Amino acid sequence: MAGASIFHRHAVRTASPLHAGTTASFGFGVFKDGGKPMNAYLILDLTIHDFDRFREYISKIPAFIEKHAGRYVVRGEQPTVIEGDWRPERVVVIEFPSREQANGFLQDPEAQTLFSLRHQTTTSKLVLVDGC
Repeated sequence: MAGASIFHRHAVRTASPLHAGTTASFGFGVFKDGGKPMNAYLILDLTIHDFDRFREYISKIPAFIEKHAGRYVVRGEQPTVIEGDWRPERVVVIEFPSREQANGFLQDPEAQTLFSLRHQTTTSKLVLVDGC
């Protein structure tokens, strides 16, 4: 197939009953049966240290999320810890139609100054996970 993505190269069918019927490609994107990309989620755990400066991030970052077809699932909420020693102060979950679109958001040159602002005004942990 012309222009085929490298993402298909490492795809394997999962054996886990929890993920039966899905196809995964470790670190290169995940596809459902039929080759349709699975949703990808950015999960951000953050503690805000300078809210006045962080307001700029809050007001401007949604445009970049939308630009890459993302949407908020959870927007800066205070979580309730159920078990374990993870104690996030605030959590943000952003859904993208694919890992490629999430990475496009993360690598968007125009958003880098906002990411830098988040780093300066918060302590944060960010992970990217594929949905099922």
